[in-house]
Amino acid sequence: MQQQAKIGALVPIKASGESKSRLSSLLSSQQCGELARHMVIDVLDALSAAESIDSVTLLGDTRELKPLAEAYQCKLISDVDGLGLSGNLNLAAQQLQAEGLETLLIVHSDLPLITSEAIDSLVQQHEVSLTFCAASQDGGTNALMASPPAAIKFRFGVDSCARHIDAAGTANLEYKVIEQSAFAYDIDTPADLAWLCEQTVAGYTGRYLEASGIMTDLAKPSAMIN
Repeated sequence: MQQQAKIGALVPIKASGESKSRLSSLLSSQQCGELARHMVIDVLDALSAAESIDSVTLLGDTRELKPLAEAYQCKLISDVDGLGLSGNLNLAAQQLQAEGLETLLIVHSDLPLITSEAIDSLVQQHEVSLTFCAASQDGGTNALMASPPAAIKFRFGVDSCARHIDAAGTANLEYKVIEQSAFAYDIDTPADLAWLCEQTVAGYTGRYLEASGIMTDLAKPSAMIN
């Protein structure tokens, strides 16, 4: 019987002081940090419960992320100043591949609708070298699966899904794009947050939005959302 490929998840996490600054017109800096933290916890809960994921690695400030990594038994990789998101993800993918990982799932930390079932479904559909899940608003890439992990150079950011498709073509690798709501809605802007507050949101993020009063405040006619 052939041994199942090792599948690991990689979650890039910004430093707390940099979290969700685009929401500052609606939220205080403390609320921005708390919202980001609760979304991270929901993503890690989903990854921990997913049957298809063998390991989880956090990418960021290792001193700040150490308690979270210990709580979820995650590996830690420190990011390098000046490389940006894609550069650090490329380095991390190369390291994990060198350590024997066969398939990598990169998933962003601000996906409050994510579930373990959605993760397992995505892994099951990953039958080619590269699988992409596009963001609903800006064409970014909210999740990416690569076999092997460093199959292409990552190009995250606005319209990155199209750039990742171009990279797959240049490398002559098969790819697929999967539309799945759990991976489509990341929370970056006031409009994203207002939309989220209109949904039925489970987990820590939903409970935080309700308990903090953010959900109630955004429902008021006086709420300024751009």
